[in-house]
Amino acid sequence: MMPMFLLDQKIDATEVSFWTGIICQGISICGSVLGGWLVTTFQYVVQCFQFNNLIISILLADVVFLLKVVVVFLLKVVVADA
Repeated sequence: MMPMFLLDQKIDATEVSFWTGIICQGISICGSVLGGWLVTTFQYVVQCFQFNNLIISILLADVVFLLKVVVVFLLKVVVADA
């Protein structure tokens, strides 16, 4: 959905594929690594608040999605200034 929006905004297809492909996948992988680290590091805290890995994963997925939106917004601002 996001790549089509960017293409409709007249952003070059190579830039769209770079940002939505490589950059967003990199952010997604970093979010997964961060989530795994948080779950293993703060396992006691997670047990105290009776959270489980699924809830933390969902919360981190939302954070990763917001990071993707910020990256795309910044891309649009940079392209508009160029």
